[in-house]
Amino acid sequence: MASLSFGDIPQLQELRFAWQRCVCAQRVVVAVTDSNLICSWMHRDQWFWRSGSLPPDCCREGVPLQPAIIGDFLGEFLQDCDLPGAQIELLLPLQACRWRLFETGSQDPLQFVETARAFLAGLNDSLEPGNLDVSTQQLGDDTLAIGVVRSVLQAWIDVVASADVPLRRVEWSLVSALRAVQRSIPEDFSGDLAWLIQSSGQPGCRLVLLRDGLPELDQSVRTNDDAAAIFSGMTQAWRSLHCQQPLLLGWLVSAADQKL
Repeated sequence: MASLSFGDIPQLQELRFAWQRCVCAQRVVVAVTDSNLICSWMHRDQWFWRSGSLPPDCCREGVPLQPAIIGDFLGEFLQDCDLPGAQIELLLPLQACRWRLFETGSQDPLQFVETARAFLAGLNDSLEPGNLDVSTQQLGDDTLAIGVVRSVLQAWIDVVASADVPLRRVEWSLVSALRAVQRSIPEDFSGDLAWLIQSSGQPGCRLVLLRDGLPELDQSVRTNDDAAAIFSGMTQAWRSLHCQQPLLLGWLVSAADQKL
């Protein structure tokens, strides 16, 4: 039987990999769609990103159908990007979560989470509240509640585990994008914002309407010849609910990567 060389000893290989992860620790933001995986990281004060196409039928409507295959793909992709110390911040796909903005009031925080869980679960007749994980984010005087089905969240955690890399944080891609939008709004802008979002591989667009930087309406619309009229009508109806309409209406479009 051939003897192992010094570098082939499994225990030493594990020590080398552990040392690389410690010395080369690198925050890597991983965003996932049904068809693509996008890695983004910072090097020397500059952001880099790479996108790769997932194997067919691995993910559908934000749900990883084959976590092990996606995890293997992620692990190899990180190696190709030369990121041996990757520490993952995972952004869940657009379809994976749901959200609502609530007036916090004087409600006990634990009671509020249960109220938000029941409301978000009620948006789907087949979903029991106990099967939904809820996180909250304070936005001014209101609270944004984000819900994700527990089995879907666990499947994405399993994806990163299959890649054999540390998972440091999980967040919804839409919430992360919202923070970027809020930072980009000029301080002297006093109007409403209509945000059109197109997801890779998905039909139609998502229309999010913001007032004072807060999302008040989120609606999916299938694009067709009348899409512009539908968007305009929904926006006008929403603005008409307020007695004093701002003078300005800004539009922001987030296009799918193949449209850029």
